[in-house]
Amino acid sequence: MSQAQVSGAPQILSLTLDQTYSTALPNNELLLEVSAIAIRADGIAYVLDRSSASIVQFGQNGRAIRVFGRKGDGPGEFRSPYRLGLLADTLWVSDRTHRRVSFFSADGRFLKSENIMSPASASSAASAPIALTKQGFAIAIPGSVTVGKEPIVERSVPIVRISRKSQAVDTITVMHYSDRQPVIQLSVGRTSYLTDPMPERPLRVVSPDGRLVLVVERTSRTQQVGYARVLIFDSDGRQRLAKTYRTTPVSVSKISRDSILARYVAAYKSSFPSELATKQAVSNALQLPEFYPSISSAGITNDGRFYLAMPSDGTPVRWTVFSERGDELFAFDLPRESQVVSMAAQFVWVMSTDHDGVNTISRHRLAK
Repeated sequence: MSQAQVSGAPQILSLTLDQTYSTALPNNELLLEVSAIAIRADGIAYVLDRSSASIVQFGQNGRAIRVFGRKGDGPGEFRSPYRLGLLADTLWVSDRTHRRVSFFSADGRFLKSENIMSPASASSAASAPIALTKQGFAIAIPGSVTVGKEPIVERSVPIVRISRKSQAVDTITVMHYSDRQPVIQLSVGRTSYLTDPMPERPLRVVSPDGRLVLVVERTSRTQQVGYARVLIFDSDGRQRLAKTYRTTPVSVSKISRDSILARYVAAYKSSFPSELATKQAVSNALQLPEFYPSISSAGITNDGRFYLAMPSDGTPVRWTVFSERGDELFAFDLPRESQVVSMAAQFVWVMSTDHDGVNTISRHRLAK
């Protein structure tokens, strides 16, 4: 088993558990699909759980204070909550289905809703914001412009700034990349589109305050040497950083390949005369790559520091933290089933998922 590394030799820090957020929620539900987390300066945390379409507020002691929001169409209710964030002491939550942003007080009281969406065009659908800025703008990613025919298409995806009245202001950047759309030929003469289990599309992340946009272009599906190109923009479109890092590709092991194939075979076995025929059809459609994408996850802080996770095939995942100028600062390791969801000063917030799919949040202190 191997682990990717970026060039250089940053100092390796350890993580000391500082706080575990309780899984005992007031509504007796579990965190099953955490999609976003916002943390106030005083340590109060708000966690968006898509499965229940609700927000859980955690106190400084890690205990759940309250749960607010629910599935529905009324004020303060959601159908497909997407992102959340903080504007001073006000919490906002965007909803893709309702095409609106709901605002709540610090104690979870519903304040108002605004219809904020990126304008639709002939080539892209409207999109809910991924961030709001204190300057009164929103950041959104409309649908892509696609050229070509499956299984490989060329996509152009803009990241745009819009007004709170859903009017286009400007384009921050446009991501261009090749995308695989696997197609499986079913024995009954039909086709079905599969989700690429290892997509190479660029990663895009916005800082918690909506001021900085991070884009990470990735390579490595078949290359012996991998690269990751990091681009950082202000929300007004000014480029702050453009830097390329060399990575060591991580091979996809046979165990991982077999595990991926098994999931798809189980989903499509009823469409083929035998399990062997299903496996052959799935394998031909997926064409699993030799290597993982060069970077598996990324994030950026309000002060411009950013962090990249290297792919791993069974070993702990190496997370490397960089300065706003792109210099390597330090690194730390996390179990493969854990994900960094936020970082500030000397703390790192981590989400872990157990075998039952339950999410837990914990805060860790960085230590030498």
